[in-house]
Amino acid sequence: MTPELWERVERFFVQVADLEEEERAERLEAISKTDPELYAELKSLLEAHDEADELLGGLENLVSEPDFEATPAPDAGASGPDPYGLIGKTVGRYEVTGLLGAGGMGVLYKAADTQLDRAVALKFLPPQWSANERFKQRFVREAKAAAALDHPNICAIYEVGETDQGQLFIAMAHYEGETLHQKISRGPVGVDEA
Repeated sequence: MTPELWERVERFFVQVADLEEEERAERLEAISKTDPELYAELKSLLEAHDEADELLGGLENLVSEPDFEATPAPDAGASGPDPYGLIGKTVGRYEVTGLLGAGGMGVLYKAADTQLDRAVALKFLPPQWSANERFKQRFVREAKAAAALDHPNICAIYEVGETDQGQLFIAMAHYEGETLHQKISRGPVGVDEA
């Protein structure tokens, strides 16, 4: 796809993604008559968008639940470099070796898979959300959705697990690299790379 076509797809996607089904269909039909290439790309992107939203459920819907409590990102300064106290411990078959990152949706640790001798990343659902059945189900849906995808730019999911304390985690492939912040700080990212 050329950068020019991508710009058109992106512009039209923003215009039609949130339209009601009937109005969206009318707009797509009009586009199909004037620009079949744009129509094909836009239709494919909209189908993927709708499928992902259906599979994962909208985050907006999740946080609007009456019993949703926003979880502040763990404060590494206040709780040390290990917000959940897992570094050096074994979780299932994984030996936790370090912290990769933390945010409002959980904490990501680097670990060693003791059975298969490989580095993994463990994403933990915040502890208070592990007690909520809806949040647990959404977390498992997230893992299933990611596991169903096979693409070089999407990490492999190995398993969904639970600690002895009932805290959910996803074990996934660990890739060495840099953060998005580090990459962007070096300058603009080209269209193909983005």
